[in-house]
Amino acid sequence: MSPALHALVDPGAAGEPVLLLLHGVGSDEADLQPLGRELLERGTVISLRAPFPGAPWGYGSGHAWYQFQGDMRPVAATFAAGAAALDAFVDELPARLGTRPGPLILGGFSQGGAMALDYGLRHRTAVRGVAIWSGYLVDDTVLFTGATPAAGLPVFWGHGSADPIVPFAWAARGWAALESANVALDAHRYDGMPHTIWPAEIEDSQRWLAALP
Repeated sequence: MSPALHALVDPGAAGEPVLLLLHGVGSDEADLQPLGRELLERGTVISLRAPFPGAPWGYGSGHAWYQFQGDMRPVAATFAAGAAALDAFVDELPARLGTRPGPLILGGFSQGGAMALDYGLRHRTAVRGVAIWSGYLVDDTVLFTGATPAAGLPVFWGHGSADPIVPFAWAARGWAALESANVALDAHRYDGMPHTIWPAEIEDSQRWLAALP
């Protein structure tokens, strides 16, 4: 059985989009919650806590979506468990919210971005869009497998050129893979930005969200 995910829920107007936020390694559900309301004025903002405590893996006092090896390659069993926990949470959203949720948008930072993208690519017809901040593509084979094509999935991906944690080269590699699968990619390089989210990136994310079909 997948671990149940703890969440902070900031309800919005009925029928408006639901923005599901996934934090990075060593953080928690409070990290991205303020950003969510900046991005989505009327919808429901849900910020999740990753299922695994980070301390046993040396990731500090926060939580993680999975354990990684060198180059942030996931330990397969932990990645599968993290993905299953996310799947189960989304499946239970109607019961949790007490109503049929509006269109689903995922956003994630760093490792959370990797998980958000993986979910979006596995559930392409159920997701309106995916926003990635300083994240990466875990496995490009998911682009070309599954029941629905990746083509047309709206993806925002912002990344800093000076990121010491997730190198910009990883973003460039991910961008190329998404474009080869005809994903609707809105890619932004922020010169000098380290492993964080700058105000300019927030503004670009707001514009992307406002333009989603």
